[in-house]
Formats: sequence, C-alpha cells, structure tokens
Amino acid sequence: MLYRTNFKSGAGIGCFLCARYNAVLTAILALILCGFSQADQLQDLDGIRVAVESFVAAQIPEGSGERSIEVTSLDSRLRLTACEEGLQTFFAPGSRLGSRRTVGVNCAAPRQWTIYVSVRVIYRGEVLVAARSMSRGTELEPRDLVFEVRDLEQGPSGYLTDPFQAVGKRLKRPLRLGSPVTDSVLEEIQLVERGQRVWLVVESGRLSVRLMGTALEAGAPGDRIRVQNDESERIVQGVVGDDGLVRVAM
Repeated sequence: MLYRTNFKSGAGIGCFLCARYNAVLTAILALILCGFSQADQLQDLDGIRVAVESFVAAQIPEGSGERSIEVTSLDSRLRLTACEEGLQTFFAPGSRLGSRRTVGVNCAAPRQWTIYVSVRVIYRGEVLVAARSMSRGTELEPRDLVFEVRDLEQGPSGYLTDPFQAVGKRLKRPLRLGSPVTDSVLEEIQLVERGQRVWLVVESGRLSVRLMGTALEAGAPGDRIRVQNDESERIVQGVVGDDGLVRVAM
C-alpha cells in the first residue's frame, strides 16, 4: 500500500522549506562560531616573537653598540594553546651568548608546551683593523691602525676599540690589510728574558735599595716574575716596570 502526503496549499510547502532552511543556516552558524571560538584559544605567534626579542635584548650588556635582533619566522601552521600565565623564555642548553642562539619558550597552563626559536643578533660598531699588511713580530704603532665600522659576528667582545690596547704590543702572527686587530693576535713585548741580569729595586716606605739579580723567567711590563739576588742567592718576586726594572715591595 502506498502512502501519499497531500499538502493542501502552497503555504504549507513554503513553511516546510523555510523550516529546513533555518535548520541548515543554524548548523552553519554554529560551525562558524565554533571555529572562531577555537581560533580565540590559539597562541598568537607574533606574541611569541616579541617575547623572544625582549628576552634576548635584555641579555645584551649596555654599551654593546648598534645591534639588531632577527627571530626566525614561525610556521604559520603552528597550533598552540593560548598561554594564560605568561610565556617563559630561556636560553636552550648549550646556546651561547654569541651572534646565533636558540631560545626556548615555555607555557605552563592551561596546556603545557615548549618550542625552540632560532635567533641571530647582529652587532655593528667601530673596531680597530690593520692599516697595512704586517708580518709576525711587528711592534704596533699608531700608524698601523685605523677604525672601520663592521658587522661583528661574535659580538663586541674580543675586538679592540682603543688604540692604546694595541700600540706597543707585538703580532703573534701575520695580519692582512683590513683584518680586525684582536687580543688573540697580540702579545706583550718581553722586556726581561729568562737568565738576564736585571736591577732589583727593593722598596720599603721611603727607603729604596738597588741590587743586581738574575731573572728566572721572562716578563713583560706588569708581569710578576721570580728573580734571584746575586749576593744572597735569595729568590724574590717582583713586578717588571716599563723601564725594565724589577720592583719588590717589602
């Protein structure tokens, strides 16, 4: 037996279609609103970048010169729950405070997560460089040095910014024109050699006595070395002066 539903008027059909339309529309709106709700709960990736930049900037000492911080772009597909208690930032284990480093970002609640972000710090400043090519053993003079603005790959440490830090010292290895002058390429000039006879100046208050002695080790100005008194054969320690005298304070 077949059952047929007869609609008595066009108005009945219209009401039926209207009800179906409203139901579909309500379902679509619910899905859209649900999507917005989920999006609102995601962590803002730009907020992570700002937190990393602020953390790294706070670790750089004052007076480090001009610098810029580049944070590696985060994958836009990254989906992290929004952090309610604030982001915690830290240097990853083994990450040095150099030009390239890795920063960890941690969230404790409502859902714990940790990600690691690569950062590059670019320093720029005036440093001393060689004004000419020089051979090993060259004693530096003011005319051997000039200032140049450089991007400092390892930060400002190690580079020299004052000519007095280099003038009067000797090159441990050859240096090409334009090469940075750093502590690692310099050595103090030894005023006293091991076995050399030197004047010992023994000072006690206003009293000063000079004695001859034999240096038991080499030394540059400011170095503390051992010297043997030639008369008493007693071994004392003294500081090498710019004049080559070894001063002993009593």
